[in-house]
Amino acid sequence: MIGRPCNKEVPDLPTRLTLINDHFTYSLYQNVCRSLFEKDKLLFSFLLDCRIMTSEGRLPPPEFTFFLTGGWTWQILCTKHHRHTLSTPIP
Repeated sequence: MIGRPCNKEVPDLPTRLTLINDHFTYSLYQNVCRSLFEKDKLLFSFLLDCRIMTSEGRLPPPEFTFFLTGGWTWQILCTKHHRHTLSTPIP
């Protein structure tokens, strides 16, 4: 699949841009997956899909962050950690 992603000319510019973008994404996926181990291909596919969905507005960044962290934020973790270490007496 080298060269033009579509043999026929598409007069509609948005459709043509979508075809080119799809072709580039697939080519990127194929070339990167060549150098990955099988166990890493699924993670790469997931990250690539999340980036595509984020750029299209179908995956809001706060929702993606919630998915990755499980609802925990760094501020909550730091607050709990500091509260625990400050209340613990120093030997």
